[in-house]
Amino acid sequence: MSIHVMTLSHFVGLKKVLDAVQMEIDPHQKVALVGKNGSGKSTLLKLIAGELTPDAGTVQTMGKVAVVQQLPPDLHITLTDHLTPPALRQAREHLEAAESLLADPTEENLSLYAKAEEVFRELGGWDFSQRMEQLLSELGLPERQLLSQLSGGQLRRVMLARVMLENADIYLLDEPTNHLDVQGKKTLVQWIRDSSATMVLASHDRAFMDQVATRTLVLERGHLTAFAGGYSKAMQQKQELETAQMRDHQAQSRKVDALTQEVQALKSSARSSNTFNHKRAGNQALIMAKNKAEYAGNQADKQARAMERRVERLREQMPDKPYQDRQQLVIPESLPTQYPNDLVRLEGLDTFCTHNIHLTLKKGMRVALLGENGSGKSTLLKALQSSNPAVLIGSHVKVYFCGQHHEELQQHKTMLDALLYSNPKLKLAEVYNILGHLDLPRDPRMEIAGLSGGERTRLSLACLSVTDAHLLLLDEPTNHLDIQSIEALEDFLLAFGGGMVFASHDQRLVEKVATHTLTLQGQGHVLVDR
Repeated sequence: MSIHVMTLSHFVGLKKVLDAVQMEIDPHQKVALVGKNGSGKSTLLKLIAGELTPDAGTVQTMGKVAVVQQLPPDLHITLTDHLTPPALRQAREHLEAAESLLADPTEENLSLYAKAEEVFRELGGWDFSQRMEQLLSELGLPERQLLSQLSGGQLRRVMLARVMLENADIYLLDEPTNHLDVQGKKTLVQWIRDSSATMVLASHDRAFMDQVATRTLVLERGHLTAFAGGYSKAMQQKQELETAQMRDHQAQSRKVDALTQEVQALKSSARSSNTFNHKRAGNQALIMAKNKAEYAGNQADKQARAMERRVERLREQMPDKPYQDRQQLVIPESLPTQYPNDLVRLEGLDTFCTHNIHLTLKKGMRVALLGENGSGKSTLLKALQSSNPAVLIGSHVKVYFCGQHHEELQQHKTMLDALLYSNPKLKLAEVYNILGHLDLPRDPRMEIAGLSGGERTRLSLACLSVTDAHLLLLDEPTNHLDIQSIEALEDFLLAFGGGMVFASHDQRLVEKVATHTLTLQGQGHVLVDR
């Protein structure tokens, strides 16, 4: 139930994502793993699981390891068949075969049955169906459907359910809260808390990590730093540590600078003394005056060399300057400063999932759509973009939509097309500035089809951050974002002068940004002023 990682290094292509990483996780610990997108979190989990071979170092795990699969290998089976572990299915077949032999209750047949029953019991077979049904109900998953008939979000919950039903000693979960609604997260949190297994949770969900993590590992520039407690407590410790490191670094730097200036002064004195001026000798004998000057110069030079050695030792002992990530969102000054007061009004809007919605959205209102998966949040956002007569968009109000899978980018060919659609006033220099700060390809005319998943995410964020729209419609805007980007997004949304409607399962985002919440409940809805 423990994990030991020793001097682990690994390359992805030419990039060294892990550099002599050391990590020990004791039994029963629930460890959060955080870091920017591309920092190597998923790679580290695959190395621990044995799916990858490290370029250097070793990984040792004590106990059975379970991981969340990316996609089920066979989509043409039922949900219950997929969730039943192969070992348990085989144990059930052996038990049924042994049970059929009990018609002839010989000592051999009784022994076969006892052994088969013991294996089945140890695998949790007797209560497996009950546990599976309860878990499927809590996660809102249909029992009898084929996997091919499920949505992407439902498949993600299926993969999570598969892991939760396994009897493992170590669980490795990569973004386990993605696509989970409030009830799904509640089920996951309770399962983690109740489990005695060791868990490593790579996540960007801050509230979730605060709820379950007993320890937090921060992966940054290939190095791993451990902090006690959940995410918030770890970030506070990290900030205090970096502040202390910066203070020590600056104090040592000031000392080095002062001594360096003193060295320069001594060297200048030595040069001056060694350049004998007979006019300064006065009534002294010239030879005596010259010797005296040379002695003073030699002493100053000796002191300078000794002090230089001291400066060199101080430089070697200099505390490292804390790493400061300079990458941040750049919002050009060409954003609109005037927003109309009335943005949109819903007068009895009906959708497939909700009925008779009345809502008036004014400037400054930030409405969070809440509700379980399938309650109609995405459907309502689509309706707000439609020509439905119950949706009354204000005069000259520009609407910008940002989808959870970056659907807004599909209509554009190049990055420049997408950015200029978001804000036609952008200057080319501003476009280059945005691409540079978000680590996007430097050619604005590069086609979006050639971008990686992470680059599409950053481009979507860039388009949102520069839009000149008055009304924002956001569907799960924090999906695929790392914590740094989520916090930058929060700052932008709080500073945005127009209005917005956004659907999100990110509890912290809702708490920090929303001025109102609209909870969709079956055929009803509840608007709450926060």
